[in-house]
Amino acid sequence: MHKKVRKIDILGTSGQTMVYGECKSKHDLVDTQALDKLILCSQMFPYVDNH
Repeated sequence: MHKKVRKIDILGTSGQTMVYGECKSKHDLVDTQALDKLILCSQMFPYVDNH
């Protein structure tokens, strides 16, 4: 059985708030696929306020 691996490049917390981020080179645009991935990953954590 294979487990699916999720990767978050950077995150920070303060109280019940968590901020998630993905590192890109300065020439790459962030697309909705990257945002969707971060939203999905954020659901793995029990924080009330996710950004």
